[in-house]
Amino acid sequence: MKRYALFISMILIVVAGHSTVIFSQEQQSDPTPPQLEEKGKAAEVSVKAYYFHGTRRCKTCLAIEANAKKTLETAFSAELTQGVVSWQAIDIDLQENKHFEKEFDLMFSSVILVKFKNGKQVEWKNLQKVWELVGDESAFETYIKNEMNAYLDS
Repeated sequence: MKRYALFISMILIVVAGHSTVIFSQEQQSDPTPPQLEEKGKAAEVSVKAYYFHGTRRCKTCLAIEANAKKTLETAFSAELTQGVVSWQAIDIDLQENKHFEKEFDLMFSSVILVKFKNGKQVEWKNLQKVWELVGDESAFETYIKNEMNAYLDS
């Protein structure tokens, strides 16, 4: 009985291996090869701006969200339309969003910029100065614009 089970297991391994080889050969013979990045061509960059907050929020938290969103919608409207820049407010008190606390080392409400190159996350930054600048709308806007431009230009 053990020999029979061993024999069946070996046949399954051979069949699975053979199927993998056939499948990979079929993919390689695809008549339309994937587009390769041209040598020297800049990588496609996009930036996602998150505002992470708890369920219960104070006036300052609400002001940070409103001012950050307004700045992005005003200063980066073309980039938002093109999908180069995106905005998302996320309640980190919800269970499905708890992973962000660890991923971005969140301790309190935060504006986080996440940079992507060719669709892959490459870096992120917590814009901690929003707490200092929330009372100065002009300085707040300049700070958000400068940080976003730095990510888009690099």
